[in-house]
Amino acid sequence: MKRVLPRTFCSFVCILLSLLITYSSFANKSLLTTVSVHPRITGVQIANTISLMIIAPADLSINTDPWSNTATAVVLGNPTVFADNGTSYTVTNNAPAAFPIGSTKVLWTVTNNNGNAVSVTQNVIVTDNQKPYIFRMGEIGVVNDPGKCGAVVDLFLPYADDNSGLPVTLTNDAPSFFPVGSTLIVWTATDAFGNSDTSTQLITVIDNEKPTIKIANVNAFTDAGKNGAVVNLGYAEASDNCGVVTVTNDAPAFFPTGITLVTWTATDKIGYTSTAVQSVTVTDNEKPVITAVANSIIKNSTGKCGAGSQSLVAPSVTDNCGVASITHNAPALLPTGNTLVTWVATDVNGNTSTLTQTILVQDAEAPVFTTVPANVTVSCNAIPSLISPVVTDNCDAAPAVTFSQVSTQSTNNSLASRYNYTITRTWVAKDIAGNTATAKQVITVADKTAPGLSVPASISVNNDVNKCGAVVRYSAATATDICGSPVTITYSIPSGSLFPSGTTVVTVTAKDVSGNMATKTFTVKVNDTQKPSIIAPADLNVTVSSLTGTITNLNLGLPVTADNCGVKSVGNNAPAFYPVGTTRINWTVTDNNGNTSTDLQKVNVTVSGGNAFAKKNNVVGADISTASKTVAGNDAPADEIRISVAPNPSNTHFMLSLQSKWDTPITLKITDATGRLVETRSKLAANTSQQVGGSYRTGIYYAEMIQGSQHTVVQLIKLQ
Repeated sequence: MKRVLPRTFCSFVCILLSLLITYSSFANKSLLTTVSVHPRITGVQIANTISLMIIAPADLSINTDPWSNTATAVVLGNPTVFADNGTSYTVTNNAPAAFPIGSTKVLWTVTNNNGNAVSVTQNVIVTDNQKPYIFRMGEIGVVNDPGKCGAVVDLFLPYADDNSGLPVTLTNDAPSFFPVGSTLIVWTATDAFGNSDTSTQLITVIDNEKPTIKIANVNAFTDAGKNGAVVNLGYAEASDNCGVVTVTNDAPAFFPTGITLVTWTATDKIGYTSTAVQSVTVTDNEKPVITAVANSIIKNSTGKCGAGSQSLVAPSVTDNCGVASITHNAPALLPTGNTLVTWVATDVNGNTSTLTQTILVQDAEAPVFTTVPANVTVSCNAIPSLISPVVTDNCDAAPAVTFSQVSTQSTNNSLASRYNYTITRTWVAKDIAGNTATAKQVITVADKTAPGLSVPASISVNNDVNKCGAVVRYSAATATDICGSPVTITYSIPSGSLFPSGTTVVTVTAKDVSGNMATKTFTVKVNDTQKPSIIAPADLNVTVSSLTGTITNLNLGLPVTADNCGVKSVGNNAPAFYPVGTTRINWTVTDNNGNTSTDLQKVNVTVSGGNAFAKKNNVVGADISTASKTVAGNDAPADEIRISVAPNPSNTHFMLSLQSKWDTPITLKITDATGRLVETRSKLAANTSQQVGGSYRTGIYYAEMIQGSQHTVVQLIKLQ
């Protein structure tokens, strides 16, 4: 086996041997001789010695910069320089900034301070190892060529570029004809230095061609007894540009009579479909079947001398496809007797069958009464006369008519059935066919009329003495009845009875045998003209301690009263308080009929030790009237018109409060104890106050309040 020494070791040995040879040569040469023993080694001989030598850096092999056709920033290394006798020197080179692809010689030069220079070269080899750039092409979609299961596709070259700037070779593995579906092809770009790259492109061929299909129409007849048929449809012809086709149809298992459209569908392997329509015509050639029927007997139609053909009962008909109609040739009105009728059955497809039948029409209709007198209810004096009804018949122009009549009237005048009964009139009609009809009129005789009644005139009398009424006798009432029925008359209060005071209504009733009643009234008025009696309580004498004293809550006692009709009320005009002097109290009794009577009671009020007031004020025999009482005109409740006084007695003035329920203007009159008019005030408003008496002298006065027809008086006592 051969041993190969390392290249670096060989280079070093070679350089060393070259130096020895060079040095030996220099020893025998003249000055300024340039010696080159190796491309990377150069020397200059000075005075038979080597005074200057340079060894170039090792050769370089590098790649281009990314996406570039050059290499930059190349580190070349440093040369080795030998210089004798301590001479100085400079080293330069001609290396470019960017090294192109290929081999570039770099010249290294060393120059000493004597101007002597030697040069040596260094090889820099730049290799292009970068793939070219190829554009990734987009997918191409095309439709199939007509009639082909694929297509010839025109491909566009993709864009390609290389860092070297040299042309790029493009190739692909595409077929000449692309089948339906997707095909992935590979594009390859190769540069001038053998570097290459690939990209793929999807080519899709779409089958947009539908399959073809055709089918012939079919005609058939119905299967026996069926409304249709099972039909052999044949086969459809179908093809497709890509071969396999599936054929289906929507045909029913059984085709009905008539035209049925069957849709055939061809589906290719892509899923495209085409259709063809096949017309399947099933013709019905089977006649309907009529079931035999017996001859028929029918009755005439109402009001007709025969029977309407609509009364015929059609025979039973069946058909495989259905019956459209069953008709006959009978006239609209079949006459009485026999008629031969032909029935025609037609099915839905126009096939027909016939059948004959004999029809016997019988007249079964009775005559008809058209103007029978109506049933009526009448009074005994309004029984209608006999009216013969009108009768007609559908086949007989003049039916025979018989008449009869029955009555339920009683012969007893005291019974209601004598005046309330029925009369039944009966007619019987018979036509030539023996049909009969009966008509009746029921006349109900009813006594519903009340008797005629006359009553006495109303009576007015005064009461019997000490009686609250009077015995009254009146004349009898009279009555008549249009049916001659006996009439009974009754009175609510018999004549000669005691009638109470007031007005009494007497009801008179007249009733016949049938229960009909007439009622009338008249009045008997008994006037109570007897007044009630009253005896007032005894006069009272009371004393007070001073002239200004008064008496209140005085027990007057009770009057004695009586009346023939009873006492309704008892009242008096007693004041709330009794001043010094004499107060006259009127007691009034009212009976139940408004008659009144009165009696007087006096209350004498004196001052203990004598009538100092009368002596001092020269007042003698003064009577004191009511403190506040209506004394004239219409009676009125005490709270409807009233005078209130404060103070009373008074040594200054009196404040009168005029109180009333009405808005009518008020007149105020002031008189003294002798009846002399002292003061008058007119058109005063109701419910106001008036001040009087400021200038009056000492004494007794009377204030009278007048409003419309009502009066009330109050006593005023003026002190000194």
